[in-house]
Amino acid sequence: MNDERLPPFEQVVEQYQQRLFDLVYRLFPDVDDAEDLVQEVFFRAWRAYDRFRNDADVYSWLYRITLNLCRERIRSRIAVRKLIAQDTSGTPDDSTDRCATTADPAEPAPGEHLEREELRRRVRDAIGRLPDRFARVIMLRDIGGMSYEEMARVLGISVTAAGVRLNRARALLRKELAHEMKDYL
Repeated sequence: MNDERLPPFEQVVEQYQQRLFDLVYRLFPDVDDAEDLVQEVFFRAWRAYDRFRNDADVYSWLYRITLNLCRERIRSRIAVRKLIAQDTSGTPDDSTDRCATTADPAEPAPGEHLEREELRRRVRDAIGRLPDRFARVIMLRDIGGMSYEEMARVLGISVTAAGVRLNRARALLRKELAHEMKDYL
């Protein structure tokens, strides 16, 4: 590794913090969660910065760390939900006891917001159940908005392979969501 070619770590944080936050926020649309995850990304990157191989783009390296961390978070949330579901099975639902508030007519109805959040959660969970190689391309392209060339660079594969993998990943995700949503519909 040639340390002279690497920018100071503070510069890396400044340059990429917002881009990584935007990516993470699409997966976890809570500002505090997204900020915590990005902070964890930079902490992990800082710990490994002296071992960074300068043969890769710094942003691609950070992106990989981000994807791995997001997958870990998705998987841990799935596990927690399963534990909670096991612990609370048979517990009466208290949602009918909550007070209703007056809604702004310009805002979506609370039910619509909840349905959207539930759908997002189910999609996140389905992505979390995909094999890593397929989950990564979905996250890179469909959530991160990367081009095929950028995906190929991040994954270390050809552009053609990135396209093929994305098509296969989308097919697997559709299948996973169809299975997941049959009980929802």
